[in-house]
Amino acid sequence: MSKEGSRASWNFTYEKGLADLLHEHNHEKFRGQNGWVTEGWRSIVKKFNEKFPSTGFTKSQIQEKEKELKGSYKAIRDARKQSGTGWNASMCMINAEPYIWDKFIVDFPKVRKFRTKTFPLYESLAQLYEVNLGAFIHYETGSIAIGDLNFTSTEPTEQQPPPPTEHVNLDDPNVGLNPFFANLDVQRASSDTMDDEVENTTSSYSGQKGDDHGKNRKQSQVAGVLQDYVNFRKKQTKKFMDELNETTKPKDDYSIKNCLALLESIEELSDEKKAMATSIFKCELNREIFINFKNPKVRLLWVKGEIAPKLRKLGRDPCVMEIFVFF
Repeated sequence: MSKEGSRASWNFTYEKGLADLLHEHNHEKFRGQNGWVTEGWRSIVKKFNEKFPSTGFTKSQIQEKEKELKGSYKAIRDARKQSGTGWNASMCMINAEPYIWDKFIVDFPKVRKFRTKTFPLYESLAQLYEVNLGAFIHYETGSIAIGDLNFTSTEPTEQQPPPPTEHVNLDDPNVGLNPFFANLDVQRASSDTMDDEVENTTSSYSGQKGDDHGKNRKQSQVAGVLQDYVNFRKKQTKKFMDELNETTKPKDDYSIKNCLALLESIEELSDEKKAMATSIFKCELNREIFINFKNPKVRLLWVKGEIAPKLRKLGRDPCVMEIFVFF
């Protein structure tokens, strides 16, 4: 059983199990804008130790691993943005010249270990950390719940539209680049007539009524701007998801066919051992591990380790041994 403060022993199976649980708890009930809430972590830790009872990891150890995975993902993501880099999707590794890697190690210290190590969880973590926009916007229904913003309040926000007497310069290139102004320009033009009526009114009653109209216009303008923002983010998110789905389409790299072809090419294994080794490819994780080995000797040692229990069992079963002698 792992103790609080001791170093937890992680492997890829445990890391993938944690990533799957983080996806399972990636909704409003368990995750806030700053990460998973207390109830979310309690559920994640409980389900993780139920799935891997031999680990006995504590909450702090699992949180530390999530923090490490997030840091590794961001380091690789930022490194991939640099010029002169490529991405091997099948190996989940960065392709770059040695001098570029030397620069990476200085600029992104956390990416050092991935110079010779794969990171199969990259795409899974991309969906986990990039799709979350820091605001719960329900894109299917179009309803909004951004931070603490209150749409019934008349208090000004930080990014409020220009006051009624201010004109928007349509020739300003910055206006065209900001999606918030798309709906604002039309509403500004339609409010000019009402502004003239308010300016021509001299009585205190009419002045107060003009102020009310100004507040109503401001509220409608804020609502229009926010709706433009939602539409903008919906399109942006759809584009991102389409690109992500394109890169995460299943490939034949880890198929049983490819694994068997590679297994048959290992001359150090007898035909009997190759036949026994085929059963390990029933597991998708085993196929992925087998294909991703770079060193053929390490791959051979791994296969021998996987079939060792079967060889020991065969050694105690003379009937089965006779069958293999026949072959």
